[in-house]
Amino acid sequence: MPTASLPQLVYVVRLWQSDSTDQPTWRVSVQNPGTEERHIFANLEEFFTFVEEQTRTTDQRLSDRA
Repeated sequence: MPTASLPQLVYVVRLWQSDSTDQPTWRVSVQNPGTEERHIFANLEEFFTFVEEQTRTTDQRLSDRA
């Protein structure tokens, strides 16, 4: 299947380290450049959960169309 017809999710991702606690933590923000919708995550686990949910939702929409 040509790549152009495959679904894509595009985000600008920014990661930075926060040292507000004894242990530095990675923070993440993602922004959809098409809609400018932004999400900010307190840690990497929340970010990975977001990515999993986005891909699952996209997969579900594709299966519903078939």
